[in-house]
Amino acid sequence: MKRDGLALMLRYARDSRLKNRKLAFFCRFCLCLFFVFFPLESVSQSLNSPPLIASVSVVVDGQSAGEDLERLIPIKKGEPFSFKRINSSIKQIYKIGLFSEIQVAREGEQEVRLTFYLKRNLIARRIIFQAKEKLPQEKLRDNLLSLREGTFFSEQKLEKAVAELKEILAHEGFFQPEIETFTKKDPKSYSFDVFFRIASFQKYIIKEINFTGEMVIPEEELFGKMKSKEGKEYIPSLLDEDITRLKELFEREAFRCL
Repeated sequence: MKRDGLALMLRYARDSRLKNRKLAFFCRFCLCLFFVFFPLESVSQSLNSPPLIASVSVVVDGQSAGEDLERLIPIKKGEPFSFKRINSSIKQIYKIGLFSEIQVAREGEQEVRLTFYLKRNLIARRIIFQAKEKLPQEKLRDNLLSLREGTFFSEQKLEKAVAELKEILAHEGFFQPEIETFTKKDPKSYSFDVFFRIASFQKYIIKEINFTGEMVIPEEELFGKMKSKEGKEYIPSLLDEDITRLKELFEREAFRCL
């Protein structure tokens, strides 16, 4: 009888230990599942959340901009990051007309730091022509269309202006000109004085002027109406004016004969 009671107590103790082991194993299993799935769930949530703008800074011509220029950037801290928003911001800044180049740098994935790099437009304040001989400054300045005073300056514009100026000089009697350029910046503003130095050129002399065709007007009168003269410098623009003047003279003469 005592042996049966002892065997029963031993079986009960073994069963209790077995149940405790199973319970402990189940608890450890659930705890492992919790630690495995919880971080995965948090990672998936972070991947699904859109990146946000953590900061927006502005650099103009290599220097940090002040608050007045930072206000030009429509993107603000805390907004969702968007490439479309950046593109529209760049277009909006270009419309202001103050900057010739805009670049945007991005740092970070979920917390995005944006830096706008702006390059100011430079202004051609004055255009000056230099040469050993006197130049028709006003004519050169009026006919130079690629680069004008008070407009934006760039190296591309300067190259076009040199090619254009060579044609203008030739039309004014300065043939095959060699042109040197340099600029002088105004330290108080973003403007430049642009200098065109005509280092050398060729000039030609009119040897002889002849008229052909039916001479309804005496040659002496025709010569008297012309500013281009034999033995004087050949200036194509001056000859163009002479031709226009002679055409008007012949038109008046033809009307008189009707």
